[in-house]
Order: sequence, then C-alpha cells, then structure tokens
Amino acid sequence: MKLNSLLKYLPLLAPIPEGYAVGLAIARELNWHWSVVVIAAVIVAGTGFWGVQVYNRMSEFNATLARDERQDFHAPARNSLLVLAIWFMGVAALTVLLDIYPILRALTPLGLVVIGFSAAYLFSLSNIQGEREQARAEYRIEKRKSKEDARNLRQQERKDKKVQAQVLETIRQQVSARVNTVQGTQGAARVRRVKSGSKLSEEMLLFHWAVNPYLTDSEMVSALWDDGRGVDVSRQAVGQRRAVMVKRGIIRQDPDGRVVELIGQGADPAPN
Repeated sequence: MKLNSLLKYLPLLAPIPEGYAVGLAIARELNWHWSVVVIAAVIVAGTGFWGVQVYNRMSEFNATLARDERQDFHAPARNSLLVLAIWFMGVAALTVLLDIYPILRALTPLGLVVIGFSAAYLFSLSNIQGEREQARAEYRIEKRKSKEDARNLRQQERKDKKVQAQVLETIRQQVSARVNTVQGTQGAARVRRVKSGSKLSEEMLLFHWAVNPYLTDSEMVSALWDDGRGVDVSRQAVGQRRAVMVKRGIIRQDPDGRVVELIGQGADPAPN
C-alpha cells in the first residue's frame, strides 16, 4: 500500500529531467548567470507539465458533460494541445537542435519568450476552466433544485386534486342525500331525476351550484363537461333548466347572480 501511494506521486518528478536538460544546454551554450538559467529551466519544464494537466482537466471535464451542458460549457481542450506543441518545439530547439544548429543560439531568448507567453496563456486557460467548472456546478445545483421543486409541485398537485375530489364527492353525496330526503316529502319542491336519454339532470346542476353558486350558464356548460361525465349541453339548455327550477321553487337566484338551493326548506312546489 505504501509503495502504491509513493508511485502515485512519481509523475511529479517528470519535469526535473526536462528542466535539467534545458538548463544544462542554456548554461553550456549561452553562459548565462546560474540564477537566470534555473528560472528559465523551471519555466520550460513547468510549462510542459502544467500544459498536460490543463489538457487532461479539460478533456475529463468535456467527457463528463451532460447532453444539455455541451453547448454552454464545452472546454477548448485543443488550445492546451496547441500550447504543448509550441512547448515541445521550444524544448527541442533549446536542447537537441541547439547542438546541431549553432545559429539557433541567437534565437534562444526568443524561444524562451514564446514559452513564457505559453505559460501565461496556460494560466489564463486554467483560470477560465475553474470558472467554467464552477458555473457547471452551480447549473447542476439549480437544475437539481428545479427538478426537486417540480417533483414536489406534482406531488402537491396530486394531493390537492385528491383532497378536492374528496370534497367534491362529499358535496355530491350531500346534495344527493337532500334530494332523496325530499322526494317523498309533501309540500317540498321535488327534484326531477334523469329521464331516459336525458343528458342533464337537476341534481347535476344543484351539485355544481353547491360548489360555486355564482356559475353563469356558460360556466355551467364548462363545469358539466369537465365533471368527468362528459355532459355536452348548450348554454340555452342550462338557462332554460335554471328558469324552470326557479319557477318550481327548487332554487332562488339573487340579484348578484348567486343561486340559493331551496329544497328541503318547506317551499311549496310550483305547478309543473
């Protein structure tokens, strides 16, 4: 286990031979001060190592993008590969090619400048990648929260519909019970039952007026259709039935449009 833990950090030593080779070549060919040689060697070796890390970071990031994240969060991993290509050519020029082509000695400072700019570009890429990863993390948190809110909303809607259905069923049973009570009672306005082939019953109307006593004829048509029974009647038919029920003393309509149920209150039935 200890050996595996140590081997995990072995790649961190990779820049040392590269830096040593570059530093040795610069010191031998250019006779610069040792401190400048060390700085140049560290920059060159560190740029290559860092470039590989940035490329791997971007590649892994792109590989873990969801389908809806690719357009907004895709990382330009090719840019880090371009930096690595420039770095490789610079290292080759500062080591092998410097011995083969002595004329490159005069261009060595320019190569170091190019590698330095590459390191600065890698720094920018790394910072932008950090912001990109943070933005994706925040997007996923918001997306997960939106899904949870939508799920909670659906659950609440199901609960509300269930409660509403229970309330409506209770109102329906109460209306039906009142209708059944007065059917055999003398001196009370009787509600007509559904006749064979009839789409609309007075009990249906009483139920919807019990739920909302301010329903207009048009709203009653919609309520009857949405009731789950699929009752398809016209606004005129509802209006005519309303007028008949008022005349027979089953309901009373106040000036503000409110329908008041009169069954079971001792109202004398009007002539049919």
